[in-house]
Amino acid sequence: MVKIKNFHSEVGPPELWDIKRKFQHDFCLEMGLKKKHRFLDIGCGVLRGGIPIISHLYSGRYIGVDVREETIKIAHEELIAHKLVYKKPELLVCEDIGDLPVEGPIDFVWAFSVLFHMHDEILVKCMSTVKRILAADGIFYANVDTSSKPDGSWIGFPKVHRSLETMTALAKDAGFSASSVGALNDLGHLTGKAGQDNQVMLRFEHGYEAIWGMSGQTTSGS
Repeated sequence: MVKIKNFHSEVGPPELWDIKRKFQHDFCLEMGLKKKHRFLDIGCGVLRGGIPIISHLYSGRYIGVDVREETIKIAHEELIAHKLVYKKPELLVCEDIGDLPVEGPIDFVWAFSVLFHMHDEILVKCMSTVKRILAADGIFYANVDTSSKPDGSWIGFPKVHRSLETMTALAKDAGFSASSVGALNDLGHLTGKAGQDNQVMLRFEHGYEAIWGMSGQTTSGS
């Protein structure tokens, strides 16, 4: 495991830390995040976006998960530094998202700059896991990189570019309806770095048939 020397650099350029923290908080609240919601932060890292969201939520409503144990250790230190331990967030190390030990219903799922660091097999597992625990009226937001650049890597993680058509198809296979909320720069993510600001935010919801089935209703007698 790579030792983390400057944890700000583990989630992108450190000079963009405050911009990205504010964006995550502001976007989630604008999209309707309530204090009472159960919030799952996939790839929570060292709580760059998590700290202000934990502060917003009621106690015990935040769940953060990351694949790196050292990152979660730093996240706990951040909670102490920001005096948010009393909010009782749950921080989990999970090497296989398919085995995430979280029960539903989850109201709001967030994966910021995460899905494009997953190979297809892991992405499918991630969507299946979210599908299992997302509330019938829950929402899952994630940004994706739809550029046509060659795939690469970043601090040991893959960097995978997928078209909107590909993401929509994968979402449909998982039972989700996916729609674009817009480019990040149109949503207030203004870093001056085109490769980041031009990424697209997607909104995933249960497909119509899934919601209908969850409600226990049928068309007869309606």
